[in-house]
Amino acid sequence: MEKQMIKHLENIKESKFDFSKVDIQALIKALLENIGHEDPYIRDHLVYEVLAHVFHDQLLDDKTLEKYLSRLISDNFLFYDMSNQHQNSVLKRSFTVLQLVIFVYVHQRDDVISKQLIHETFDRFMLYFSKEEMLTGYDSKLGWVHAIAHSADLIKMFMGLSWFDASKLELMFHAVSKKIKDQHHFYMFNEDERLAIALKTGLDRKILSNEFVFKWIDDMLHMDEQLPLPNDIICKNNVKQLLRSLYFKCLKDQSLKDITDQLESVLVK
Repeated sequence: MEKQMIKHLENIKESKFDFSKVDIQALIKALLENIGHEDPYIRDHLVYEVLAHVFHDQLLDDKTLEKYLSRLISDNFLFYDMSNQHQNSVLKRSFTVLQLVIFVYVHQRDDVISKQLIHETFDRFMLYFSKEEMLTGYDSKLGWVHAIAHSADLIKMFMGLSWFDASKLELMFHAVSKKIKDQHHFYMFNEDERLAIALKTGLDRKILSNEFVFKWIDDMLHMDEQLPLPNDIICKNNVKQLLRSLYFKCLKDQSLKDITDQLESVLVK
């Protein structure tokens, strides 16, 4: 990214995101081109923040928002280089997910963006989430990579959509279970916390039966007993961390006492 653009973005931040004298379309073009920039200062503190405000701050009409959302869930962004042929391509995918959080929030807040496109976004994201293999949380040179933590934030937004029924929530619970049971990667950068917040949001909807949740907890504990070390320990600790985090998120909510009791019963074994 050229120094002139960096300064431009810094000026926008310093103005508290005043876009009144900014060419919004040209700005979006530049930001999308750098959504997965390898410099964490540029990516996290400039590109992400400015682009999030552009999509969040009611600067774009419904049709334009839908145009950009469709672009973000395309193969060029959400599914960009899923085979990881290009070094650090996960950054583009991960920070695309973080922008999708804004779109779902805006949909819920302003009743804009069609439900059909939100459905498509959900389906595309769920496919992406199942296929993402780059699970790094933090890298000393790249900073926060966090494809799974960012996905957790989007799952939270989907969980909170009032028109999403129990079947959608159940799909997300199962997807989280499958992803957390990874036997090669130990989640150590608060992925469990953010996933637990997402799951708690689903539980707060009060549309999931205790029967489903209890079975989901039980299924979480069923793992391949033939896994060698250290894969066995990695998988078990990933599951335990998530269930512990979910337990503490639910602990003070009396309406979820049956669920916290069930979580406690399996965690103390």
